[in-house]
Formats: sequence, C-alpha cells, structure tokens
Amino acid sequence: MKRAVVILNKGSGGAASLHELGDRVGDAVRERGFEPHVRMVEPAELTAALGQVHGDSTGLLVIGGGDGSIRCAAARAMELGLPLAVLPLGTMNLVAKDFGVPLTGGEAADALASGKIAEIDVGEVNGRLFLHSAVLGIVPSMGAERERSRGHKGIGAGIELVRRMWGVIQRERPLHAMLEFGGERHNVKTFMIAISANRLRAMGPSALLRDSLEAGELGVYWATHQTRAGLLQLLGGLGTGLWGLDERVARHAAREVLVRARRRRLLVSIDGEPELLPLPLRFRVRAGALRVLVPTRVAEETASADA
Repeated sequence: MKRAVVILNKGSGGAASLHELGDRVGDAVRERGFEPHVRMVEPAELTAALGQVHGDSTGLLVIGGGDGSIRCAAARAMELGLPLAVLPLGTMNLVAKDFGVPLTGGEAADALASGKIAEIDVGEVNGRLFLHSAVLGIVPSMGAERERSRGHKGIGAGIELVRRMWGVIQRERPLHAMLEFGGERHNVKTFMIAISANRLRAMGPSALLRDSLEAGELGVYWATHQTRAGLLQLLGGLGTGLWGLDERVARHAAREVLVRARRRRLLVSIDGEPELLPLPLRFRVRAGALRVLVPTRVAEETASADA
C-alpha cells in the first residue's frame, strides 16, 4: 500500500487544531486506499519536509497551508509526478477557492475521500512556479511590509500594519515597463502588472477567481491609473472585487509574456509571496502540468467544459 504524505504547516494563518485535522485527513486518505503519513512542521521546515517525500513509496501528497505553502508543494508534486491535494489554512486561500475546495479544514479533509484528479495549468516566471498569479508594483511592496510587521502583537499589530500600508501608498511610484506578447509591444507606466494562470473573472466578489484552470493561457493585466487618488481607487477595487468594472485596467491574454524595465531586479508577488527576481521577467503557461485532487463536482464541471 502506498502512502499519502500529509504535511501541515503550523505557521499558516488558519492552522488551529492541527492534530484533529490530521486525524480527519488520515481517515479520508484511508478510504482512497492510502496509508496516511502525517507531519506537522514549522514554516522553516516545510522545504526540507517536502524534499523528504519520495515518489516510489508515495501515491498522494497532501498539503495544509496558505497559497505559498501550496505552491511549494505543487512544485514538488510535479517533480515527482504525484497528484496534489490541498487543505486551505491560509488567509486568502485563492488557490483552494479556484480548486473548489471547502474553506474549512475539516470539510476539506472529508472531501479528499471522494475527490477526483484533474489536470490543470500552472504559470511560470523565470522558472518559478505560480498557481494563481504573479504581481508587480504596489501589491508586492505591500506584501513585503506586511511580512515586516508580523512581529507585532495585539491591538498594536493592526495599527502598525495600517501605518506601514499607508506608508507604501504614499511612497509608491509608477513602474515604467515594456510588455511583449502576441507579437506586440506595450510601453506602460503603471502601479500594477498582474499575470495570472488563465484569465481572472471580470467582476463581482469572486473577481480574483479564474474563469478556467485549463484554458492554456495567461491573463495579462495592468493598471493605467496615474494619480495617488487613482491608486486608492485601484486598491479599493482589488479589495472589493469590483476592479472588473474599472475601465482603466487593461486586459489581455497570451501564452508567453516578456516584461522589461530599466532595473536589474523587481519585487514580484508570486501567489502572495514577495520575491526579488532578475529582469527581464519571462512568463509562460504550462498546460495540464499539475495533477490535483478536486471535489467531484468541480471535476465533472471541468470534464463537461472540455467536452
């Protein structure tokens, strides 16, 4: 009997009652015919724990954590040719929402028993995997400040976070960049460029979800807002999901995108995790590259769309 390796990130935003969750996951994967092997790790131990997973003895990799943890586990699952199952324990949980996974850990664990495998697209930027999106401009700047404020506790933590976010808004300057895709070049001056693995929905409270996981394309977006007031409107639209109504957001689709700027490196938010990457930035979509365990309803809807 092959194992289902279950790795739960203790540092995830929703990581409460992990032992109970581990038991429920164990029951679910047993129903699928796997022997559960559950580990609870600190964030600093996640990469090492994934490195200890071996494809010859493992039939399923289960990750419990936020979008960053899921991205790391997806890279390992693809390397080993394993299907991946996710338990959303983060703050945004954009990837789990796209997969149709229940957002409570216990319900997500129970759904593993009856889920089906789907082959979905992933994105890459300079060889770095992303499952949902990679964003340039003010979003990674705010993400970096959020990371710096994590040491604060209690009421002071919220005040410190607001202070840091307002500081970013005041300091941020538009990025001058050139985007190349589809045989065309676009010179832009923008506070934000976003590249998603398949297009984002146009509007509504689910605007950060995607229309499809298997269309084999990248969604390409940039903001044309130039003033500080426009920047606040952009951030408000992103926060409320109403950015799709904003005509100042350019929208395109492509299989490959090249981003150039007069800088050696740029901060990029990759599935919510800010990373400093060298330029130029080369984006591409890898169609059907990841096998993921999704609820039966989602798998059936995907199969119907393909037909």
